[in-house]
Amino acid sequence: MKSEKLLKSESDAVSPVVGVMLMLVVTIIIAAVVSGFAGGIMTSSDKTPQATIKGTFSLSDGMRITHTGGDPIAMHKVVFGIYDGETFGPDVDTVTKQTLNKSTMTYYNADGKVEDVMGPSGSYNMTSFVAGSSIYIGERYCAPDYLQPGICPDGYDYDNDKSQYHNDKYKNRWSLCLYNVNNIGRDFVLTVSDTSGNLIAKTKVTVTS
Repeated sequence: MKSEKLLKSESDAVSPVVGVMLMLVVTIIIAAVVSGFAGGIMTSSDKTPQATIKGTFSLSDGMRITHTGGDPIAMHKVVFGIYDGETFGPDVDTVTKQTLNKSTMTYYNADGKVEDVMGPSGSYNMTSFVAGSSIYIGERYCAPDYLQPGICPDGYDYDNDKSQYHNDKYKNRWSLCLYNVNNIGRDFVLTVSDTSGNLIAKTKVTVTS
């Protein structure tokens, strides 16, 4: 009889412990599910857009950047960059890296009229860069004093020099300028990134007349 009471007592003592353990396991599982769900939401919302971008560069017509497919890109979160490709010589990419100034860009609005991408107050007239749309940088803004100020030769004068600048003192820098008529046929790289530095697209562009 005493043995039966002892077994019953031990059984009663184990039951609450098992119950508590089961509750802990359930709580941990629920917490893991909620955490995973929340993490998935954050990951999807912070996902870097991916797009196919094409570019053209003409000394006479300027530069055109076209979104040919993929995700829409918020204009206030995008950074356009360029650097000279291998056809300009070895190890010139770091020296020639340049962020494009969005205030020099235009596009065709819904009415088919040319409009600045950025308004005078810094707000965006073009809020999203979507598949099928293009951005333009006029010929004047493709000259090195605007497009590549980091390597623009000292004393460069657009009105007098344009694409045939003559000054032996700065010939090394001038040889790296996309606007140089001698660089027709050479390639540079156009990059599209977000403001956090994540690459969205990269494409090769050939300098044409």
